[in-house]
Amino acid sequence: MIPHLCVGEAMAVLRRVGAGFATGFAGDSFNTAVYAARALPAGSVGYLTDRARPAA
Repeated sequence: MIPHLCVGEAMAVLRRVGAGFATGFAGDSFNTAVYAARALPAGSVGYLTDRARPAA
């Protein structure tokens, strides 16, 4: 069981690196999960999200 579960949506962030791009991830709920995972015991923080679906 994961005692701390963050729920939300992360944003994929693209930035130019040389001739290509690098991908990072951000967003309020994602950042909260990252900081909580750094502060709490290993394996005690989870992140739940879903993929976006195109509107019909």
